[in-house]
Amino acid sequence: MVLALCLLMAVGCTPKQTRNSSPAEQKAFTFTPPVIPDYMTNPEDRAGYMVLQYWGSFDFTDSTMTTEWQDMAEQAFVDYINIFPYASLQVIQRGIGNMLDKALDGSRQVYDHFAELFEKYLYDPNSPFRQEDFYILVLRYIVDSDKLDELDKLRPRSHLETALKNRPGDIATDFEYTLADGSKGRLGNVRAERIILYFNNPDCSDCKRVKEILNQLNLPGVRVVSIYPDDDIESWRAAEYPAGWINGYNNTTLRSNALYDLRAIPTLYLLDSDRRIVLKDAPVEFIMSFLYQQ
Repeated sequence: MVLALCLLMAVGCTPKQTRNSSPAEQKAFTFTPPVIPDYMTNPEDRAGYMVLQYWGSFDFTDSTMTTEWQDMAEQAFVDYINIFPYASLQVIQRGIGNMLDKALDGSRQVYDHFAELFEKYLYDPNSPFRQEDFYILVLRYIVDSDKLDELDKLRPRSHLETALKNRPGDIATDFEYTLADGSKGRLGNVRAERIILYFNNPDCSDCKRVKEILNQLNLPGVRVVSIYPDDDIESWRAAEYPAGWINGYNNTTLRSNALYDLRAIPTLYLLDSDRRIVLKDAPVEFIMSFLYQQ
């Protein structure tokens, strides 16, 4: 992020040396980001220029970028995606398309490497750079490309279908849940000004941390709907949940029909009174901050 800001602000910065590379190796591989024209002063324009021109000096025909120089190419990639938050989605879409076009025209090995990096950084649940909006642009490029065959598109198409479910602004997919006493309920029947939909596992350490944070929430009109999506119902019954929460399980349709993207647990959504999604797969700290600022 620091280097990205330096590039946009025209501040003198020296890229940090990548691990496992000696000073001699650093000289053998050089990647020079473009210089933003002086007349561009608007931050979004500067970011857009970088997103579109960033890879101009990169040799996409050189497969050693994925072997001998893999770490340095990856660092260049990370600096690139760190510019995305400062640019518009339309420009990012063009930039991603231009980059992947060059990769496909250059070396299939290089293309595969960068496609994996996009998934690693923008889609992996454990990535600090994870951003579904940006990854959807990558997936749409791949699925629509006439340079790739259908086998290449199978996994990206599956990811795209999942990513497009329950987007912010959508009405959250309804489902049935079972309470501890055996009675049934539906998400669509929950009434509250704000609903925190909290998919969790009682044995998950981070779930316990999130539960403690949510238990401190003291705002009128906010309801927590805690849902266990797996099969160990006895462990779920043995766990304690705060009074006042709706606490249920669904070990059938949530997973089998892939109603929600539950690649990682816990997963949290914030819904409004119409059960329209406000925040999708958001960190609990972000949800709490959002609610207290309303």
